Formats: sequence, C-alpha cells, structure tokens
Amino acid sequence: MKIKLYFLSLSNFLPLHRINLQGIKILTYHGVCPNDLFTEKWIPSYFVKLSEFKKQIEYVAKYLKPINLKEAIRALKSRRFSSKMVVITFDDGYANNFYLAFPVLKKYSIPATIFLASKYIEKQCLFPFDKIRLLNCWGLRNIAMIDYLNNPISQLNYQLSQIWHKHKHLLTEKQWEILRPLTIEEIRKMKLTGLIDFGAHTHSHCILKNESRDTRKKEIAISVKRVKEITGQYEIPFSYPNGQIGDFDKEDKLYVKNLCYCAVSGIPGYNNYTTDLFELKRYCIGLHHSLGVFKLEISDIRQIASRFLGRKSNYLKNG
Repeated sequence: MKIKLYFLSLSNFLPLHRINLQGIKILTYHGVCPNDLFTEKWIPSYFVKLSEFKKQIEYVAKYLKPINLKEAIRALKSRRFSSKMVVITFDDGYANNFYLAFPVLKKYSIPATIFLASKYIEKQCLFPFDKIRLLNCWGLRNIAMIDYLNNPISQLNYQLSQIWHKHKHLLTEKQWEILRPLTIEEIRKMKLTGLIDFGAHTHSHCILKNESRDTRKKEIAISVKRVKEITGQYEIPFSYPNGQIGDFDKEDKLYVKNLCYCAVSGIPGYNNYTTDLFELKRYCIGLHHSLGVFKLEISDIRQIASRFLGRKSNYLKNG
C-alpha cells in the first residue's frame, strides 16, 4: 500500500507530460456522471466523475496536443506524429456525452469521436449491460455480467426480456437520464459544431467473438450504415465492443477494413507507425482515475508502475 501511495503522490508533481512517449495516445471514455452520484452502485466503473473529467480535459488542453481521429491516422501513415498528440474517444453513445462531457470539450475546443451502438440510439432503450447492473442492484441476480461477456447478444436479450419488464418500474428518472443513450437530435447538434465525429460500435453492442460469422458481418455493416445515415458522415471509424485480445479476429478486421477507415480496440498502449490501423490501442479511463492516476495512465510511467502495483491493480486497470 505504501508503494502504491508513493507512486500516486509522485504523479501529482512530476512533469509527466514531458516524458517522451513514442506514439499517439488514444483515450477511451464511456460516460460522465455528476459528482453526487459517482458512489452509487448502479454507476458503471467505466464512467468518470464530472469534476475529474474537467481536470483531465484541462490537463490535455494545457500540456498535450489534442487532435481528432482522422488527423491521428494521417499522422501515423505519414510517420509525422508527436508524442504530445492525444485523441479523445467515447464508446457506446451515452446521452451524458452530450449534456455533461460536450460542454467541457467545447470550452477547450477539443475534438472527440463518439462510437455508437446504433440499435439503442434508434430504439431509445438502455444498454443490456446497464440493465444487468440495475437488476443486480435491485437484488435480482438471475443474470450476471459474465453472461454478457460470454454469450451471443440474442441469448442475453432473451434472458433480459423475461425479467426486465417485470421490474423496470424500479428505474428512477435519475437513473434513466444518466444511463440513457443519445438521441438523434443530440448527435446532430454535436456534429454541427464540427468538433465531434462519430463511429460505429456494432448495432447491438455484441462482443464479436460470441457471434456467428454471418452475425458479426451484419452487426458491423448495419452499424456503419446507420451511423452514416444519422450523422451524414461519409467516412466512418469502428470500435470493437469490449475490444480485448480475442474479442475480434483477423476476419473481423478485414471486414471492417472494407467499410471503415480505421478501428480502435480496448487493448492498452500507444500507437506509432508500426501499429495496425485496424487494431489501434487505447487507454481506458474510469471512476478510479484521479488526475494523478490519469497522468500515470497516459505516460510511460504506467509501465513502470504496473510492475510495482501489479497488472490487476484497481488503480491502473484497463477498464
């Protein structure tokens, strides 16, 4: 514990932004929550407290060079990139990206890419993993998160359909507002500013490894088509749901390559000219990221800290 605290205290005053990280950093956010809610059990661990998000974005604006994803791809292809370059991304398409995160990004003129699971945008219903978390918080443990990680999405949706309608009256207005997906109107408002781009994240947020080859292709193709229709974007990037090693394969990447200009994963690390543009690495940011841990996460110090704190540390987990 003393070693952990020592490392974290160091991050508060060391000039970590001066460390020469030989590649472009891509950050993964999901959602932002109000400060008074971050201890609630139904808040996902991969959300970020609003006050911390503001500090992190201010740090990026002050010490790094924020660019959009397209610029990052051009820089990687030309081999003309700086260790200061950083890209902000959001996965899933939570509405809080619009009413909490976007005003902060706009204040500092920082671009971002939001990857949309198109089914939930269109149907305006909660993501299945959020339904599972809520049911668990309500004392109903018929379905666990492991069921989502290891089964086809159709099977999970069937299980949820047998339970959710009986208990959805327990959903509060506050829970809905924090966990609901973006509306098409909110997406288009952000798109009009020129600051926010959008990408595809499969149609129903299935983990590709759990699906048949035909379903994988349909999930990718439908999401790309829907995002283009909603946003008017001609070129679309892709984000693999969960995105860890084994969650997608070479055939998935080849299919995505026919439809998108790049793809991001959930595998931690930075990107240089040797990086596969259809398996870009990202640093996942969550509730455990104070500003100090955030600095460690996006610097080379993270690799050193991992040896001391352990790969499975709550301080430096990948999300």
